[in-house]
Amino acid sequence: QPPAPAVGPRGGPPVPVADLADRLGPALRRHGPTSLSLQLHPAELGTVQVDVRLGDDGVHLRLLPTLDAGHARLHETLTELRRDLAPVG
Repeated sequence: QPPAPAVGPRGGPPVPVADLADRLGPALRRHGPTSLSLQLHPAELGTVQVDVRLGDDGVHLRLLPTLDAGHARLHETLTELRRDLAPVG
């Protein structure tokens, strides 16, 4: 199975998904629901719009990739993404 794509701000360096998860939890507790656009790496995967909210039962993400290649890679690595994001809730 291919590795989960790294993500990062447009023009910025890639950030492993697990590191992003560590940053999301505290930000959600402070600021509430948010939406962000991340560039997938490699760049050919396009961007993904991420809608994030913290509920009583944990963090809820909605991922909306802009390209079919990004959608396919996210789908292929869904188990790994869930594992990496589990520490957030």
